Amino acid sequence: LSLGEYCALVFAGVLSFEDGLKVVKARGESMAAAATVGRPHGMLSIVGLQDKDIQDICKQALAQAPAGTICQMANFLFPQGRVVSGHRQVLTEVQALATAKGAMKVAPLSVSGAFHTPLMQPAQDKLKEVLRDVTLHAPRVPVISNVTGLPMGTPEDIQELLARQLVEPVQWETALKHLIGPMQKSQLYELGPGQQIKAMCKRISPAIVKAFTNVLP
Repeated sequence: LSLGEYCALVFAGVLSFEDGLKVVKARGESMAAAATVGRPHGMLSIVGLQDKDIQDICKQALAQAPAGTICQMANFLFPQGRVVSGHRQVLTEVQALATAKGAMKVAPLSVSGAFHTPLMQPAQDKLKEVLRDVTLHAPRVPVISNVTGLPMGTPEDIQELLARQLVEPVQWETALKHLIGPMQKSQLYELGPGQQIKAMCKRISPAIVKAFTNVLP
């Protein structure tokens, strides 16, 4: 989801294809490097619990963790579909607590680090440097930010949002609700044969799935 934002920005004319590749390359390399810093960290998918329950579980797990431990919601995907990101030691405790609380599904994600948390601060610093070296333009079509769930504004705003995206949660649920609500979009497309985006959309708005199309190469 967060990487796909760059595809949208290139399509919208904010970034050239060449600059898009440059930024994405630097972003990926810096995130991979940040993932190796300090104690092991990662991400945990939780389905079937309210946000308040997950917040309480994170607080409970952090209470027994060493100082400086990170544990927070990092992806808001669909109602009762969240991803918690942080140090692996505390995520193990979160997994046990969420399972005991009655979550429908709790599973570690196959990722190398705690993305969309302050643990990605080193990557954010590097990304800011690269973004200063490329030219950003005003979007020719609306692009919704993963950080705010709302359409992006000026090139300066976009530059700030792209940097914030590395250390702040992905607001996918808010973004989709804005797309089919205030923006009144009635037709959605998913590039490729995958069904993941469609499945998440169905949990947010069952009606919109009837007008959902997979676009194949």
